[in-house]
Formats: sequence, structure tokens, C-alpha cells
Amino acid sequence: MIYEGKCDICEHGDNHWGHVLQKCKECSVLVHEACYGLEQSKGGKGGTKRLDWVCRACELKHLQPDGKRASRCVLCSVSGGVHAMHPVSFWLLK
Repeated sequence: MIYEGKCDICEHGDNHWGHVLQKCKECSVLVHEACYGLEQSKGGKGGTKRLDWVCRACELKHLQPDGKRASRCVLCSVSGGVHAMHPVSFWLLK
């Protein structure tokens, strides 16, 4: 299986230089395993998809005061994508 779309970090597609895209089952963010720091899967073209994978922001959204995932970066003006939704944003607000 090959995901349409591009990595939210490097902006390259699935299987670019053999890098596998994973898709968060809750928010649908797409990231290469290597770009996001995940253990790299093995497999054919497109690699092994982790259909139950959840990104860090969704995984930790219960730590947010409103129970929702972060939607903006507290350090810069980025208001979308995986960078803006990193759970570290919550801890920087405290």
C-alpha cells in the first residue's frame, strides 16, 4: 500500500528513497518513520503500514487542558501540520 500525500516534515511522498509514510489513525497526519523518529519497518514498496499508529500529539492529547490535541506552535507562527501539534507546546505554556 502506498499513501497519497506527502510527509508533513520533509514534504516528500511515500517510499521516497525507501522511506515509509505512516498515517495517524486519529488525525491523519502523514510522516516518514525516519523523519518522525519511529523504528523503521521492513517490507516491499511502501513498507509495512501501522494501521493502528497514533502520532505523539494525539497520543498525549489527554494532557491538554481542553482534552484536544495542540493546534499551534507556542514558539513560532506555524499553525498547522505536525510541527504545530507537537505535545511539547503544552509544556512550554506552563
